[in-house]
Amino acid sequence: MRKLISKFIFAAIVSIAIVAFPVSGQVNQEPEIMTFKEYSRIRHERPYLLQLKSGAGELLYFGVGHVYRVDDPQVVEIERRWAEFRPTLVLNESRTPPVERTRELAVERYGEPGLVSFLAAKHNVPVKSLDPPRMQEINYLLSTKRWTTEQVMLFYILRRVAENNKKTNPRPADELVQEALDATAKAPGFESLPKTLAEFDASAKRLLPSVAGWRTVKSTVFDPNPDLGLYTNDVASASSQYRDRYMVKLLAEEVRKCGRVFAVVGASHVVMQESALKKALAQTDAAASRSAQPGAQ
Repeated sequence: MRKLISKFIFAAIVSIAIVAFPVSGQVNQEPEIMTFKEYSRIRHERPYLLQLKSGAGELLYFGVGHVYRVDDPQVVEIERRWAEFRPTLVLNESRTPPVERTRELAVERYGEPGLVSFLAAKHNVPVKSLDPPRMQEINYLLSTKRWTTEQVMLFYILRRVAENNKKTNPRPADELVQEALDATAKAPGFESLPKTLAEFDASAKRLLPSVAGWRTVKSTVFDPNPDLGLYTNDVASASSQYRDRYMVKLLAEEVRKCGRVFAVVGASHVVMQESALKKALAQTDAAASRSAQPGAQ
């Protein structure tokens, strides 16, 4: 189990090599995602559900308030919607975690992505990540030249600490971070980054002096609201926009294959992607209609 967890964290926290990777031009047109300022004026419920059809395909997009307790009502709601929808493909936020023995362990260790993996295995439904490969995302952030590799590394590792702190049985923060540092140290191009807890502590104090005590870092440090003033908020905003565009393209592509797609992600993503998704799927229907007309090439 320790090896499985280490492998998951290795993939989830940092992708090790920063290599040349295409970060733009992957599709002809980028989806228009709601801005954070627009989103900040909206009040919505959690869960936030969006159900869309396009041709023979259908999407049930479940916007969740992140959960780590099995008694959270959203757990039962995810299971109920799953049973009603009968998906042929499941997409989860972040990396796809290992399959746990029970739903309780799945939720406590990995939150709703753990639950999704558990259900997919139980019902023999394929599951994959809704997110771009982490290396691709990191390379995009670095390509903007707004942040150093050290700043981006600190962002991803500390965000995992904040997420871990929400769990019912969190892992020791020192253990979590040292594991990430050990993984990072193996990568070409990361030689100058922190390798020990002492070096990581110094990096955190230098780059985030207003954050007292990284072991108890709060999720607001990673809120994608640039107005909050920390560089991590700026990184989170850029990352969120990039991920949202990727998600919209992936969802539209999978629905276009005529599947029944069940996707679970943080509720804010569903709200911010809703207009772009509707537009993307409407364009798919329009293209299908044109190709079905007599004489269409």
